Amino acid sequence: MAPMPADPRTPEKRVADQLAALRKKLCGPSLSRRERAEIADRIHELEQQAVMLASRFTLVYDTSHGAVEKENLRWEAVERIGAMAVRASARGDVWDIAVRDAEGADVTFNFACFS
Repeated sequence: MAPMPADPRTPEKRVADQLAALRKKLCGPSLSRRERAEIADRIHELEQQAVMLASRFTLVYDTSHGAVEKENLRWEAVERIGAMAVRASARGDVWDIAVRDAEGADVTFNFACFS
């Protein structure tokens, strides 16, 4: 069995393409009220995802050597570094892990690595 080819688009481009297709579909004729509501809900989810993809975050945690603060991280870096921090936390080497958005709000549990 041949491996499935990877999508060459960036996550940002994939979301933008999906949004464009759904907006076009939403403007189309003969959609039921339920179909329009489902499409509108999916558009809302994708818009939130697009904001998340474009945002920058700060990841902070404590170690026995002091506090660590990683600033200006894209979401994929938070997922990667966060997963390492969670593994270190399980060993007792890291604690008080948090992710903050640009406004300083705690968004730790918006990331899969912390769920």
